[in-house]
Amino acid sequence: MKKIIALIASAALMMSAANAFAYSDYAETETTEFLSALNIISGYEDGTFRPDNNITRSEIVRMLVCARGKDYGYSELSVEEKEKLNATEPLPYPDVDINSWDWGYWFQARNIGFISGFEDGTARPNENVTYAQLLKMLVFMTGYETYAKVEGGYPNGYILWAETTGISKGITVVPDAKVTRKDAAQLIYNAMNVPVIIVDRFENNMPVFAVMDGTAGYAWKTLLEAQWIFKAEGVVNSVSGDNVNFHITNSKNFDGKAYDAKTAETVQLNRNGFDLKKGGKYTLLIEKPDQDVEEYNIKYIFK
Repeated sequence: MKKIIALIASAALMMSAANAFAYSDYAETETTEFLSALNIISGYEDGTFRPDNNITRSEIVRMLVCARGKDYGYSELSVEEKEKLNATEPLPYPDVDINSWDWGYWFQARNIGFISGFEDGTARPNENVTYAQLLKMLVFMTGYETYAKVEGGYPNGYILWAETTGISKGITVVPDAKVTRKDAAQLIYNAMNVPVIIVDRFENNMPVFAVMDGTAGYAWKTLLEAQWIFKAEGVVNSVSGDNVNFHITNSKNFDGKAYDAKTAETVQLNRNGFDLKKGGKYTLLIEKPDQDVEEYNIKYIFK
């Protein structure tokens, strides 16, 4: 009986992993499944995604905090814990209620720096986000803000660099129009796959930037790798229980290294409820929960 129950539970887990990101009103895409797997987007309680609805500033703040992998539990704090935190690091927006679900996300967003309030000191959490506002946030998060400022700043400089980097690829940008949920998802997905730019060094007290695009001696790094999640192609050598022996044949960055057919490597993965077949070729998102421990979990299987 225990064996039967275990088999049923295992099958349910596989079904959950395979179908967890389906929406009744929006066809599954790599974008929605990718972002859902990373808890960046989610649907409504009735199973819908409502792709053409607009999106509020608070909703975007939550999505981008999760895209940075910076939800350190602030969103789950009690009011007493929030008040204690706010006493030492005050959140300057009077219209973000400390009792509201979004306070912790605004607290983190302020610390990360990708969003700021309006001239009157408010955050306007329930207002809808415009395309220009969202592109400004994403250009900041990927590190290209200095270049955007050189090109005139907000909004045109940010729009230009969103186009240059590929953040706005496939999207018709109307700067002052309200962003739809489906376009917000695509823009964030694009940004998650753009090489970030970092300050490499200083020369004559001026920063010298480096694009982490896997060339000129720099590793490939996006917002994904920054939270210890890696994309890898390969072949399953074997499956035993929850353990998968996976032969990586291509990855721009898997745990700090690039792999191709000549430098392939085999790793052990936690199946995490996904159904993989021996000999199958897969493209995976693989998470390293503890950067100091060589243990890896499958987060998502690309179709």
